[in-house]
Amino acid sequence: MIAPCGMSPESNIPRQLILNFPTQREFTFSNFSVSKGSLTAYASAQKIAGTESTGVSSLFLHGAKNLGKTHLLIAIGNELAVHSPEKNTCYVDVGTLLNSASDTHIPNAKIALLAEADVVLFDALDGIENHPILQENLYHVYNSLAEKGGTTVFSSRSHPRDLRVADYLESRFLWGMTADIQPFDPESMEQVIIKLGHDAGLVIPPAGAHYIINRIDRNFSAMKKTVDILNEYSFRKKCKVTVPLIKEALNL
Repeated sequence: MIAPCGMSPESNIPRQLILNFPTQREFTFSNFSVSKGSLTAYASAQKIAGTESTGVSSLFLHGAKNLGKTHLLIAIGNELAVHSPEKNTCYVDVGTLLNSASDTHIPNAKIALLAEADVVLFDALDGIENHPILQENLYHVYNSLAEKGGTTVFSSRSHPRDLRVADYLESRFLWGMTADIQPFDPESMEQVIIKLGHDAGLVIPPAGAHYIINRIDRNFSAMKKTVDILNEYSFRKKCKVTVPLIKEALNL
């Protein structure tokens, strides 16, 4: 059993709340679908996970839902677990943290746990809006890590300046690197759909990929779901993927 962030297995802090690494091994840099809109975020995340010192205290990733923010955060942790195992790295889902917190603050034991880490990855940061006590807690954790040369990584749907947080916390978010993730461009979507098909043993022709991208949302989850449907439908029909088959499978 992997103990949460260096704690013993007997700790009463739920594993799903604060995790250490490696975990969710399917989230790596090698299988992240890089597009023009995510190239800067991808490179920034790799820099944070690198073995050489960057002198950067934080990274703030922002972008719409289902574009890969969580994937990159966990990829950072998994990469550090392999190449810098001496670093104590924690992943925190802020939404889960908020749901489990009493009076919208982090219990002292959890603050101490995070402050003692070397790298903390805060996911879904939007949850701290309108929760001033929780914002103070995160400010304390950030400062504790920065003072000892640690690193904090955040993900949010909003740019730091657009988050409804205290000015002192916004300034911390802007201290380090900031990178946005944009929706997939059409060319990248076609490449990802073809690759997802290839990984599933399914040949999706360029014409089929082109047909699909104009009819689904521009995010990875939509592409993965579509390819899964095509894979199952093609197998059941025992037919190769063509535009007519895509129309049938997707009820278009």
